[in-house]
Amino acid sequence: MDRSSRHSLAVTDQAVVRYLERRLGVDGELIRQQILEDIDKPRMARMVEFAAGGRCKVISGKGTYCIRDGAVTTLY
Repeated sequence: MDRSSRHSLAVTDQAVVRYLERRLGVDGELIRQQILEDIDKPRMARMVEFAAGGRCKVISGKGTYCIRDGAVTTLY
């Protein structure tokens, strides 16, 4: 969370996502589908299946996805 020097109130990532969806009209479901399409490739299927019970990193041509307990948690 970032805290501005002018404000003591923090803004969470969840609030940013909701702002993007509700105020700016960003389609969050479309983004979810694009992420899944990016990692849903045959060579990654075993890694994603393995990650369902723990965590791992999946390296795709578009980035590195962290998967924890069956969910994509971040991209870097």
